[in-house]
Amino acid sequence: MGFVARMIRSMGFVARVIRSMGFVARMIRSMGFVAHMIRSMGFVARMIRSMGFVARMIRSMGFVAHMIRSMGFVARMIRSMRFVARMIRSTYDS
Repeated sequence: MGFVARMIRSMGFVARVIRSMGFVARMIRSMGFVAHMIRSMGFVARMIRSMGFVARMIRSMGFVAHMIRSMGFVARMIRSMRFVARMIRSTYDS
């Protein structure tokens, strides 16, 4: 009887070991989840990097807009030049 009782007790120990194994397995699974999180973090970092690229694009767009604005300024300059030339011509005509 003692032997059987000892067997049962050792069975309980084995069951506890198996349960702790399950805990370890869960830990490993959660580690995989953490690894996945880290991988997705890399994806987020890439997203942020591409965001920086977009920001640079927008900044260059601003530069282009500034260029266009300065073009308008140049066009106005040319127009005023034409106006001045017309003024000079009219003074010469008279």
